[in-house]
Amino acid sequence: MQLPLRSRPTLQNPDRVHITHSSVEARNMFASWDITTRLTFNKENNANNIRRDLQRAAHLRDPENIRSPSPVTSELTIQLEEWEKIRTNPIRFDSLKHLIPDFILEWMESRKIQEVKDKREREEDTSREAEEEKKKKRRLAEPLVPVVKNPLVPFQASFHDALYEIAHVSPIPLPFFSNDALQFISARAHSLPHKKFKSNDPRKSGYFIDIEALKKMLRIKYADDDQLEGLDYILFVECVNNYMRFETSRDPAGPAGTRAQFIIQHFSFFLNKRHTAKLYAFWKPAELRIRNEQYLEFTGFIQRFSDRGYATTVGKHHHT
Repeated sequence: MQLPLRSRPTLQNPDRVHITHSSVEARNMFASWDITTRLTFNKENNANNIRRDLQRAAHLRDPENIRSPSPVTSELTIQLEEWEKIRTNPIRFDSLKHLIPDFILEWMESRKIQEVKDKREREEDTSREAEEEKKKKRRLAEPLVPVVKNPLVPFQASFHDALYEIAHVSPIPLPFFSNDALQFISARAHSLPHKKFKSNDPRKSGYFIDIEALKKMLRIKYADDDQLEGLDYILFVECVNNYMRFETSRDPAGPAGTRAQFIIQHFSFFLNKRHTAKLYAFWKPAELRIRNEQYLEFTGFIQRFSDRGYATTVGKHHHT
């Protein structure tokens, strides 16, 4: 990278060569000047040189009446690195702009335009590379991780942190607690869909898993008025066992805590009765209603609410 050669027409008298000399003291003084002083000197020096050129032109036209001017003097050197520092520092550039020659300003502007062009090309190249990388990743499937099961040891699903986080914000549908769903959530936690939530409570503000989007991924399908939540009796029991473990692990007081005790007593009320498999479809709507009411206004387990719900649903169809 070089500065453009300065093109300034000069008239010279071949019969009279002017050579200017600077003393050692003068050179030392010039070398001690900062960039502002040197630019000021050069601007005044260039203005004087233009007057000398004009006087020389007039002298050549009328040598008898117009005397020859003194020779033009040289500019003080400004290094390329110094120009670059001025060009790339907006505050410095604005303070010195009035002292910078036009041809240098043009060079600086061309450098700026070229840099913007180069940056755009780099970004386009990077964007193309990123897009290619995205396409490549979209084409590749995630590796299958085999699950080793010991038939002699009952399977017990684990709960990913994403479930603990969303539980502060939204009730988690019971079908999410099947063994298959819990395994899926743990295995795919890094790629689960998320949704932004806003709240004054820091535990309830931020990005959490999107329940509705996750339903589709888990293929959990049931109508809004399906009070069985798409669960048959066997899957219901599996989900309940996992859900009770989940809520117990969330309760600061453990199994003896109010949250854990409500969930345990709520589900045990029915599961401890006889013929639950036959009566499940009649009891489940009441169970869901009581559980949803509890989520909105926590009251703890109230026996008479469950008794009333049981009597008005199951009692009509079966006598225990």
